[in-house]
Amino acid sequence: MAKDKFPYMIFSPAKVNLHLKILDRRADGYHNIFSLFQCVSMSDRIWICSLTEPSDLVDGVDATPGSNTLIKVLNEFRSYTGLDFFAHIRVEKNIPQGAGLGGGSSNAASLLKALNEIFSTQLGVDDLIEIGAKVGSDVPFFLKSPAAIVSGRGEVLKPIRARDDFFIVLVEPGFCVNTSDAYAWLDAYAEGNPGFFDMQDPNIEEQYLFFEPEKWDFYNSFLPVLLERFPILLDLERLLRTYGAVYTNVSGSGSTFFGVFNYESDAHNACVSLKKKGFSAHCVRPLSFFPG
Repeated sequence: MAKDKFPYMIFSPAKVNLHLKILDRRADGYHNIFSLFQCVSMSDRIWICSLTEPSDLVDGVDATPGSNTLIKVLNEFRSYTGLDFFAHIRVEKNIPQGAGLGGGSSNAASLLKALNEIFSTQLGVDDLIEIGAKVGSDVPFFLKSPAAIVSGRGEVLKPIRARDDFFIVLVEPGFCVNTSDAYAWLDAYAEGNPGFFDMQDPNIEEQYLFFEPEKWDFYNSFLPVLLERFPILLDLERLLRTYGAVYTNVSGSGSTFFGVFNYESDAHNACVSLKKKGFSAHCVRPLSFFPG
């Protein structure tokens, strides 16, 4: 571990779910999913300021030991490698929290990659995924590929070639969605809609790779329950379509709503128009590789 590596910084990208099917609850309490994850150019930055602290210190996010993913990463990495250290971590947040963009999971994966490099532990991707899966269901995705079909509870990954030939506008509707609440709403909704969890999936790999975005037949299982509680999402869908979006959806369990555009100028103009209406909007690109 060379002293000249500090402070050490790594980018931590957001993701969107272009498609998200939720399946029945598993015996371990999680739900199985079938989803298409796509990394985008919005990112946090993770700084490792010191590895000689008397205890772990995390700035920039809630650092409650029982819930903070970065502290969990430090604990799991120490347990896996046998290394003895404490760290000072600083997070520069750009990814909104509680927004379905995977910020916490991405932060965890980025920290794991950084620790592996700094300590020269030479852990392979499978080793990092094993550690990351103990921290959070979505962490393995951010360790493997910028686009992937994701199943199981998030740990089963099929990397696919990532496209970067479209544009995305992310819109924050002004509220957060607690993931546990969203799953509870979904379970209640499914009870009144027999067969809901058995909805058919389109051939998402073929559609993603070879279809224009306006022909995607993707969906998000959470959308019906979110629209019931947050009708502003329907307003956002109408606005994005008016501004030229060819595909719209909610990411993860919400709250971020997004539109896919074929042309950068349309995406830029949509972003400007949404900001004029008081929304926090971001024009981003899909990533075909992880940021360095």
